[in-house]
Amino acid sequence: SLGPKKKEFLPARAERKCSNDPTCYALYDRDCDGGLRFCGADFELVPEEGSCVYVKKEIGEGVPCDGKILEGSKCNIQKCPIDCKYKDWSDWGSCNPLCESDWTAWTNCSATCGGGMQERGRGIAVDVEGYGKNCTGDAEEKQKCNTQDCPVDCETSDWSSWSSCEPFCKGMQNQTRTITLEAANGGMPCGPLFHSRACNNTCLDCVWANWTEWGQCSASCGGGVQSR
Repeated sequence: SLGPKKKEFLPARAERKCSNDPTCYALYDRDCDGGLRFCGADFELVPEEGSCVYVKKEIGEGVPCDGKILEGSKCNIQKCPIDCKYKDWSDWGSCNPLCESDWTAWTNCSATCGGGMQERGRGIAVDVEGYGKNCTGDAEEKQKCNTQDCPVDCETSDWSSWSSCEPFCKGMQNQTRTITLEAANGGMPCGPLFHSRACNNTCLDCVWANWTEWGQCSASCGGGVQSR
């Protein structure tokens, strides 16, 4: 920490000190009150409300940002629901001497895959009278439909954290994920399982400050030594 807020610790002076110090990566002031702290290159800056941060600008071999700033992926890929609707009634069939009417068309299947049910029915065309025979057989029928297996979409784990940069200045870092459920029956296949990107670390070359003035000579005559 640079200590309590005083005139000699103004932010501009602190920034100059950080820029001249190769071990300083950033300055962090938690409450924006002048209590500045030097941060090394491995310090992770997390924005906080009410805090102040000064990040040293890149010079020398600094690597600029690279890669995409947005990444897209498919979502809500399941099929949209389709409500059942009856077809229009068919024309009346001819009267059956045994009193039953023609079967209606099969209803829509209750499932698009994995096995559903559908049904059809028939009504009485002629009511029994006197000593006539009652209708025989069922008034409704049911059957299985769409018994094929349903598609299974691929599922993956979450992306891993980015690996460390090797080398630190101009290296690459990787990110991986694994398949947790294989696609089947025509389901959506898995996307990429490996990402890589260039590292974005600030690397600074050494820069000398200007020479100071020569100090006072160690002797007034006979040869002395002065330094700067």
